[in-house]
Amino acid sequence: MVYTSIISWLKARKQGRTVFRQHLRVKSLYKDGTLDQNDIKDLNHLRDDVANDYSRGKISHQQYESLKNEISRLYREIYNKEINSLKNISDKNCSEVLDKIIKEITETYAKGQINELHYNLLKEKISDHRNNQDRDLENT
Repeated sequence: MVYTSIISWLKARKQGRTVFRQHLRVKSLYKDGTLDQNDIKDLNHLRDDVANDYSRGKISHQQYESLKNEISRLYREIYNKEINSLKNISDKNCSEVLDKIIKEITETYAKGQINELHYNLLKEKISDHRNNQDRDLENT
């Protein structure tokens, strides 16, 4: 009985260190002061490492889901910034860039890198952006 408690405590402590290490990696993505498209590669590696840690039993299911949601939120933040940056681009170029962003978001969702909630929020933001763009065209 005592051994079981000690083993459980050691496992929980080791899992805590692993999660802490992953959170430090999340913070390091902001090392240049912002989170942007340049951080996608590091974010992909982080997500793969979190999945590997979970499959090896280094983190619990709850910790895995929490980290996975945090990573999804970071992808969403990056794509939100990209969509917001389109306000200053000409209509033709904006449409081309928006199509590229939509493709990237869809691929990211298909790979499981972004959760359904964040995917739907991004789709809604794109739809709003397109509606605003169409209204601006009608007003000119």
